[in-house]
Amino acid sequence: MNAKPTLLSVALLALTMPAIAQNGDAGQLPLPAGSTRPPLSTPAPGSLDADIRAAAAAPRTDEKQRLESVLATAGSRDDYATLIKQQGYEITAVNKARPEVIEYEIVKGRQTYEVSLNFDKNAQLARSVEVSSNLWRAKETKEKMDRDAAPAAPAAGLRQPVPAER
Repeated sequence: MNAKPTLLSVALLALTMPAIAQNGDAGQLPLPAGSTRPPLSTPAPGSLDADIRAAAAAPRTDEKQRLESVLATAGSRDDYATLIKQQGYEITAVNKARPEVIEYEIVKGRQTYEVSLNFDKNAQLARSVEVSSNLWRAKETKEKMDRDAAPAAPAAGLRQPVPAER
């Protein structure tokens, strides 16, 4: 393919050159006087993209806070695991089990969190309780999430749909 400059391409180039010179980026047009460009990775507040990101993060944040509140009601060291199970979570891994720190990986459906309990020496109640996103998942956690995500087998006695004949 032989690229020849046309009148249209030359005109477009002439129109965009001042924008390139002003912004230093060929992909952006001039900004109105006095305005600044937000970082590309951060959507402008109130924009649809910002609202979508906030809505997607809200349930995770709410659930983390809810779990932290529930765990704050523990009466002893043993109560933490019981409270986690009562909330419908399964403890799939224990990353640390020392007198001063216990770290659990917990799973419910496709949700997984890391629960970190920090204790003072010889204390029965945690000094701090933190529920955070579980980024480095143990093998058992990954397996449990995969099992929970698999489609359930049809109940016995239910008929499967018959494909339509063509």
